[in-house]
Amino acid sequence: MSFTEIKCKNCGAILTVVNDRLICNFCGTRYIHNNQPNTDFQIRAGVLEKYTGANVNVIIPKTVIYIGQKSFKNCIGLKNISFHEQIISIEDNAFENCKSLTAITIPKSVRTIGKNVFLNCENLSKITTYKNYDMNTFIGSKYFKEIQKKNNRCQYCGGEFMGIFKKACQKCGKWKDY
Repeated sequence: MSFTEIKCKNCGAILTVVNDRLICNFCGTRYIHNNQPNTDFQIRAGVLEKYTGANVNVIIPKTVIYIGQKSFKNCIGLKNISFHEQIISIEDNAFENCKSLTAITIPKSVRTIGKNVFLNCENLSKITTYKNYDMNTFIGSKYFKEIQKKNNRCQYCGGEFMGIFKKACQKCGKWKDY
C-alpha cells in the first residue's frame, strides 16, 4: 500500500493523521476537501513564496508568518496590501517593481525587513512603521528619496555628499540631482 502526501491548503506543510483526521503540523488546520483552493498564494510552512494573483488589493492570509524573497516581485498592478499582526519578517526584494503601490503599513509584529524590499516602487511615498528599520530597506521607493532629500543624503544609496559644493555622493559617486 502506498501513501500520498497531502499538503495543507493554508500553509503548504505536510498533513498528518491525528485521531483519524488530517491535521497540519504547522498551522493546525484540519483538512477539508475543497475543489477550488485559493491558488493566488503559494505558501509553504508559513512562508509566502509567491503571489500569482491579479488583484489590486491583497489581504495576506492569516497562515503567513514570513513574506518571502521576491514574493510580490513585478506585481505592477498591486495598489494596496493588508498585513495581519502575526507577520514576523519581510524578506529581500519582496515588493520589487510594484509600481502602483503608493502606501503601506508595516505591522508592529514585524521584527526584520530585508534589503531592497521596495526596490523600483517609484510611487510608494508613504510607509508607516512602528519600529526603526535600516533605511536601505526602503531604497528604490519614493519614500526613501523624500527622506534622503530631507536629510540631505544621496537618494540612491543614502551616502553623504562630498566635495566643496557637496554635489557628489561619497558612497556611490552619483551626482546630487535635487
